[in-house]
Amino acid sequence: MKKRSAQPSAGAKPECAGTGVVTGSTAVSPVIGRVAGCLAKRFGELGVQLRFAGSSDGGGAFQGGEPAGGIESARDARAATARPPTIVVKDPRAVVRIALGGTRALAESYVDGSIDFEGDLQASLEAANRALASRRTAGGTAGMASLSRVIETARLARGRVIDRDTARRNAMSHYDLGNDFFALWLDPSMSYTCAYFPDALMDLADAQRAKMDLVCAKLGIGEGDRVVDAGCGWGGLALHMAERCGARVHAYNISPAQIAYAREQAAERGLGDRVTFVEDDYRSVEGPFDVFVSIGMLEAVGKSQYEELGAVIKRGLARGGRGLIHSIGRNEPIATDGWIDRYIFPGSYKPSLAEMLGVFEPNGLAVADVENLRMHYVETLEHWAARFEARTDDVRAMFDDAFVRRWRLYLNAAAAAFATGWLQLYQVVFSHQGELPKQIRPRQPISPTSALGRARPARPVSPGAPDAPG
Repeated sequence: MKKRSAQPSAGAKPECAGTGVVTGSTAVSPVIGRVAGCLAKRFGELGVQLRFAGSSDGGGAFQGGEPAGGIESARDARAATARPPTIVVKDPRAVVRIALGGTRALAESYVDGSIDFEGDLQASLEAANRALASRRTAGGTAGMASLSRVIETARLARGRVIDRDTARRNAMSHYDLGNDFFALWLDPSMSYTCAYFPDALMDLADAQRAKMDLVCAKLGIGEGDRVVDAGCGWGGLALHMAERCGARVHAYNISPAQIAYAREQAAERGLGDRVTFVEDDYRSVEGPFDVFVSIGMLEAVGKSQYEELGAVIKRGLARGGRGLIHSIGRNEPIATDGWIDRYIFPGSYKPSLAEMLGVFEPNGLAVADVENLRMHYVETLEHWAARFEARTDDVRAMFDDAFVRRWRLYLNAAAAAFATGWLQLYQVVFSHQGELPKQIRPRQPISPTSALGRARPARPVSPGAPDAPG
């Protein structure tokens, strides 16, 4: 069957109540110019300018007012005093693609080089997120948006079934990109989850160790404790619990590349008798164990499997045992972005806090403590993005320029989502009902110069000039 062209017919009129002015639009066809005007109006409402490559950025460039949301920190102040975010269109056909395909098409157009963001990519995305949140709060999502929200909520209620085969395929598509790739920009422990920054002067490696210490302290892990680490990644936490706390750990993961690396590390550090790395699914976990910990796995489990995960924990957790689940979350049920689902994390889902209770409530597990480390994830992602930018030549040699742009966008978009509260990072401590876990580590207030208050560290900006290399 012949594919339908994305180019609208000459008589087509995009649904747009008024248009914005786009610098350089006189050099393109009238149809594309009109579509670009509609897009400029929509982006302008989010405080984002739109212009065609080769044109100046002054004069007629359409821009909305200052994004709503207020100045909440030094990070926000920096974003507010920066130039308005600008999308530079290199290929005029991209405006039609974006008008028809929304945010996924916008991301795809950035990855293939059809568009660029000028200046600080993360700051641009933060500004748009704040403005979008303001519009939602003010009721700016009425009409068809409300209908799509109803449809989305109904789809979320059913959830996706992630069986063992699907889980393995999903994991391999992301984590088996190669240990050498991740080693370029992760810290030496190969920790690929939120770090913990009680001290703003910490480097990434120290902050990842601080996260591991935090988890061990919350769970009171001690000599001889039998620990299950589900979704252990490259094994950093499992090795830490054995080495620093004297625990005996069974760590599970379905990524062959990660398990191979973890076993090598255990052998090199002389921990082969204290840590067993198992290449298998969490559903194969057996007890008894005193501690259950899962850092960054719940996002891949699938909401339909939450009760099953809880049942695995319940049947294996010894009396007096305790557990911790660390997961990215949301304020409310929202489907995973289509671009992320297609290109970054297939099958992933970030639950609301209420949805996370589906692991515990049906299985007689009682929540003892919840902590949100959202701003620590902003700090972590900014470190990752800066380290990634420093190694883009190496990444490009491993893959290609589109891969570099895809991961640049992913890391910056994730940082922006946490910075503006679209995403959260929950640590939930639990035990059997009627039992109290060992004393939870007291909260440490975050200083004004920490992740919550200090200005964003300097890092490379995204390429904005039309001829700039990716």
